[in-house]
Amino acid sequence: MLHELGIAAALGLRWLHWIAVAAALYGVLRTAAAIWQSRAWAGSDAKTRLRPRTQASLRWLVGGAWLALGCAVAWPVVYAASVSGPQPPGVWASMALAAQGWFPSWSELGQWHPAWVSSWRPDAGVPPGSRALARGEQAAAWLGAAYLAGAGVVFARQASWRLAAAMVVVACLLLAPGTPRPELVLAPATPHTFRQPPTDFDAGRILAGARHYQQLCASCHGAKGRGDGPLAARQPRWPSVLGPALFEHRHAGDLHWSVRQGLGNGTEGKAGASHAYGAALSSQEAWNVLDYLRAGAAGAELADHPGWRQALPAPDMALRCARLPQVQRLRDLRGQRVRIHAAHAGTPPVMPDPRLIDVVLRPGDPLHGPPGSDVGWADCGVPDAVSAAAWQAYAWVAGREAAQLDGAQFLVDRGGWLRAYQAPGDTLAWSAPDTMCEPGEIAPDQRTGEGLSDTLQRIDAQPVRPPLFRARS
Repeated sequence: MLHELGIAAALGLRWLHWIAVAAALYGVLRTAAAIWQSRAWAGSDAKTRLRPRTQASLRWLVGGAWLALGCAVAWPVVYAASVSGPQPPGVWASMALAAQGWFPSWSELGQWHPAWVSSWRPDAGVPPGSRALARGEQAAAWLGAAYLAGAGVVFARQASWRLAAAMVVVACLLLAPGTPRPELVLAPATPHTFRQPPTDFDAGRILAGARHYQQLCASCHGAKGRGDGPLAARQPRWPSVLGPALFEHRHAGDLHWSVRQGLGNGTEGKAGASHAYGAALSSQEAWNVLDYLRAGAAGAELADHPGWRQALPAPDMALRCARLPQVQRLRDLRGQRVRIHAAHAGTPPVMPDPRLIDVVLRPGDPLHGPPGSDVGWADCGVPDAVSAAAWQAYAWVAGREAAQLDGAQFLVDRGGWLRAYQAPGDTLAWSAPDTMCEPGEIAPDQRTGEGLSDTLQRIDAQPVRPPLFRARS
C-alpha cells in the first residue's frame, strides 16, 4: 500500500512541478507587461498605480520558480524511495542533492513509472555509517532550511520580514557543508533504471531470446555467456561474463538499456557503440534476451549452490487441465502449490499428493486423445505445441542439457516462484527451498536431505520477497 501511495505522490509532484513552471511563466509575462506599461505611461501616478501589479507579477514569477525547484528536487526522491525500499536518510539526502528532475517528459505525465531523470539511483551496498552519508545529511538539512526560509522571501508581505528571511537563506547557504560526490553514496543509473519487463517470465519468450542471443551476442560473450566467444579477443575490452552476478548487482531496467543503447554514457567509443542493438532488437526482444540470460544464470547458480539464490519465477507456459478446465496457463495456478514433473512418456509417474497440483511436462511428445488422457495421474499437461520450448526453458533453469532433464521435478510456491528442484535420481532429495530468502545461512555444499513434507513446510515458512526491479513473477 505504501509503495502505491509513494508512486502516486511522485506523480502528483510531477504534475505540480509543471503547474509551478506555468505559474512562473505567467509571472514573467505579467512582469514584462507591467514594465512595458510603466514605460509607455507618463507621469508618476501611472507608475504608482502599476506598482502593486508589478509586485504581484513578481510573486507569481518567484513563487512559481520556488515551487518548481522544490518539486524538481522532491519528486525523484519520493519516487525512488517508493520503489527502492528503505534506505539510510543520507541516501535520500544525497539523492535530493543530485536530483535532475526539472523537465519530466510531457508524454509520461500519466505514467506511474516514467523514464528516470537522474544519473544516479540509491545504492543498497553503501554502509549506513559512511562519513559521506553523514555529510550528505548535513548538507541537505542546511539547504532544506534555506529552501523553507525562501518561502518567507516569496510570500511575506512586509519588507522587514522578507529581508529577515533573505538573511536566513544566505546564512544557511554559507553554513552548509560541501556535498559529497554522488559516486560515493549512489549507483549509476540509466533512463530505464526502474523499468520492469512488460510481460511474464515465459518459456516461449525465453526460447525466442535464446535465438536472438545466439545471433547477436554469442560471437563475443560465448554460447553460454561465459565471455569466451570466438570474437572476444578482438574487442576493445574483453566481453563480460553474463552469469548470476549480472542479475544480482544490476537492475533489470539498466540491463535492458545496455542491450539497446550500449554501455556507459558514450565515452567508451567503439566499445559502447558496438554493444547497442536498438536497431536490431525491439524493446520486447531485448527483454526476451534478458529472460534467456536469466534462465541460464539460474542454472549456473543451481550447479554451484544447494538452491537458487535469486528469486526466480517459474517459466510460464500453456496448460491443458482435464480436472481444472478454467486453468489455461501456469500463472492461473497462483495461490496453489505446484509440482512440475519433466518426464518422457515411459518414465514412471510420481506419487500424487493432495497438497499439490501436478503438472507433467513432455519433451515435445504429442498428447494423444482428450486433454490429459495420457497423463491420468497428473492434474495438468502441457500442449505439444509449446512443450518443446517449455522443456528447454526448464532445462536451462535447472542447469542441465535438455536430454538430461527426464525425471526432474520442480516445486512452485503459491506466489509462482520456483523454490526447489529434484534432479533425476538425486539421492540427496530436494534442493534447499529458502536460499533466495536467507542465502547467508545455508552452506554452499549442502542439500536439504529432506522429503517433500519438510520441504513444503520450509517453503511456506519463508515466503519470497524479491528485490524490486531485479525479479518479477
